[in-house]
Amino acid sequence: MPDADRLSVLRRASELNRSGLGCLIDLERYLGLRGNEAIHARLDTLWRWRSGLLRDGRILVIEGTKGGRRRDVRVFGVDLAVSAIDRAIAAAEKSGGFLVLRADGAPAGGLKQARSIYHSWAFRSGIQPHAARYAFAQDQMAGYINSGYSAREALIAVSHDLGHGDGRGRWVKSVYMR
Repeated sequence: MPDADRLSVLRRASELNRSGLGCLIDLERYLGLRGNEAIHARLDTLWRWRSGLLRDGRILVIEGTKGGRRRDVRVFGVDLAVSAIDRAIAAAEKSGGFLVLRADGAPAGGLKQARSIYHSWAFRSGIQPHAARYAFAQDQMAGYINSGYSAREALIAVSHDLGHGDGRGRWVKSVYMR
């Protein structure tokens, strides 16, 4: 997801009074979250992630994860990630602690409805939110290589950051590094 596309989506979300939906895109982009994990983020989670990033450049993802497997994510773009979290905190505080609201301004009636709202909005906006995770993965790969990891080790580390685990380095390379 090129930055120009991301910014266009954020502008559109703001114009439609749906800034929380735009924040979900940023959380996926700068923290490598799946859409479900971003939707689960409430104020307490956002504040915890913010403090973790400032303390040691990491976040712990525990809600909405695939298979219920928590993961520790090292984030190389800490400043951008903290800015994304700050925007999400501001949006959530304006809307009663939620990032996903129905068209009438009320919070989504549950996670299933929140996912439906988010994915419908993304589709109508002409974006694929998962593309933000691809951009995150590519930034992570560069960060690990710049930190002295071999290409093989960097792929394994990126696989862990994305929640795919050991043995998926080749798959991450073929899917996320295209």
